[in-house]
Amino acid sequence: MAVHQLWATQLLRRFPKSSFFIAPGSRCTPFTVALARQVSDDPTCHVVKHFDERGLAFACLGFAKATGVPGVFICTSGTAVANALPAVIEAHYTETPMVLLTADRPPELLNCGANQAIRQEGIFGDYVSTFIQLPVPVEELKLDDLLAGLDFTTGPVHINCPFREPFGLELDATENGLVDDVPPAQPQPDVSRFALAQSSTLEPVPLLGRILMTIGAGGISSDETSQIIERASEIGIPVLCDPLAPLSPRASDLSLSLPPFQQYDWALGHPATAERLAPETWLHLGGRLLSKRLENFAATVRPARCIHLSDSRQPYDPHHLFSETASVQACQALLNEAEPCSEYLPQWNEALQPIAKVVEAGLATHDFTDAVVLREVTAQPRNLFIGNSMPVRDFLRFGHRHPLPHRVISNRGASGIDGLIATAFGAANPCGPLVLVLGDLSALHDLNSLALLRQAKHPILVIVINNDGGGIFHHLPIAKNEDVFEEWFATPHGLDFKGAAAQFGLSYQRVDSQAGLQSVLTDWDASPQTQLIEVITNRQTNLELHQRVQNRVNEKLEGLL
Repeated sequence: MAVHQLWATQLLRRFPKSSFFIAPGSRCTPFTVALARQVSDDPTCHVVKHFDERGLAFACLGFAKATGVPGVFICTSGTAVANALPAVIEAHYTETPMVLLTADRPPELLNCGANQAIRQEGIFGDYVSTFIQLPVPVEELKLDDLLAGLDFTTGPVHINCPFREPFGLELDATENGLVDDVPPAQPQPDVSRFALAQSSTLEPVPLLGRILMTIGAGGISSDETSQIIERASEIGIPVLCDPLAPLSPRASDLSLSLPPFQQYDWALGHPATAERLAPETWLHLGGRLLSKRLENFAATVRPARCIHLSDSRQPYDPHHLFSETASVQACQALLNEAEPCSEYLPQWNEALQPIAKVVEAGLATHDFTDAVVLREVTAQPRNLFIGNSMPVRDFLRFGHRHPLPHRVISNRGASGIDGLIATAFGAANPCGPLVLVLGDLSALHDLNSLALLRQAKHPILVIVINNDGGGIFHHLPIAKNEDVFEEWFATPHGLDFKGAAAQFGLSYQRVDSQAGLQSVLTDWDASPQTQLIEVITNRQTNLELHQRVQNRVNEKLEGLL
């Protein structure tokens, strides 16, 4: 048994008389698989599965209050952990035993802008009686030694458990390009480099050779983005812009240097093309990139010179590549000294040119699915709030992007699926009429916030993509483990949202076709009003569309080699 699975199994076996309360997630895979196998071995083992960590933590608390036995709460990393705080506070003041096993990112992914990597150490403060920060599991350390003498009976105990992918499951963790924060196959970075980017400065050396520019979300304004793209276009630098990066109307006139964002993500799914397009210098402006393929591309080819230009106080260097940092203002000076490169931009354009038609053809010949929803919603300029998990990734690969003044907003700081309805409500008041697209689990997570919509100053069109569970998990390696996947990860719920809309006084429609969705959007554009639209799709069908388009893209790119 791999060491990640061994530790997870040993932790769970410490509580033979307890009940386990688990929420689905990728980072807690070792716990989920261990628990599934424990239930298989012992059918009397009691497990509660729930999509909302806040409610799950209170359920765990209730079990402990009734029995005096510590319930065991298990969740993935990020804001999932923070959702347990109200229940932990109650447990603290009533001295109720409770164990929180929280999965975490490994240390090399902390404090560097890696996705869903928040500072979980001590997150519950003085409200836990004991906090244990475990190391990443290694064979040289024995878990029993690390937990010796730990008392689980005096109140809430928090054990934070960092895991590295692929969690001991011997699966390829990067095959679909959607899984978060997966370092490429290379030695782990030296921890001493964590603060390198913050302490470095820009070296006065002219930019040479094949220069690639990427623009992320945050840390840069739309006007600055347009000025920099304009200068990059003049000297032949390809610019790969994140779909959440700020773009002014000026940027739409610079298509030669600014290809549609979904094209580069598909192209980088073809390894030979990615190798052929490797830069010698990488300039990254702003914050985080949504495309994991683009992040991993830079980390894999490891350009000789990597420069981060941002005015944000948040670090961004998930693969520990940047040896130079400076403000956005310094970028113009860099570009003014750059040597033109005549062949690099045409190489990118050649690779990306056929992809748009492949994407369109894939959508046209496939059944109605999540990706079609994002395509239709983004086809016209609208103020958008894009939910996390699968919707924002379908936006990356299939959506349209319109420059300002239309806004595209998303909660990508910690990339949680909690609080999305409430955040969209807050955004609509200053933005104007707004379309919110989110998944079913996200909607269930924030159902009470539908009450806020009655106070909205501007209409909000809430589009809930209901594919009966966690669609993102089909794109993760765990999907190959059929014995545990559907029940323990995809977690079908069998719920719809008609009753919720009625309870909160919202107009409601159910849509199960592209034509139906087009009709809803046309009516809303003509006469916006707050309403909830439930769009019925299929998780497996959406996965098949991604796979079909990537296969066809690869065929086209093979012909260019």
